[in-house]
Amino acid sequence: MRRSTEGKKAELWRVRIREAARSGLSVREFCRRRNLRECQFYWWQRKPKEPRPAPALETRASFALVSEEAGAGCGSGTGAGRRTPAAHPPGRG
Repeated sequence: MRRSTEGKKAELWRVRIREAARSGLSVREFCRRRNLRECQFYWWQRKPKEPRPAPALETRASFALVSEEAGAGCGSGTGAGRRTPAAHPPGRG
């Protein structure tokens, strides 16, 4: 039931937004004359037309594990002398 209410509300605002565009009035004046809140008008004007797809249940990490050794941080002198591009950006090391 909530979806139908949301759909009706969205349709009502689509109509209002079209009327405002045809009226030749500023948004502020259009809203004042119809006793609407200007912030709501702009919110509905920006609201995405299509619902966003639900996020995937499983996401992949955006980082990679470089070393599990204790103290193997950048510049610590451990890690068998290996450098990784992630640890040292080009031109810095």
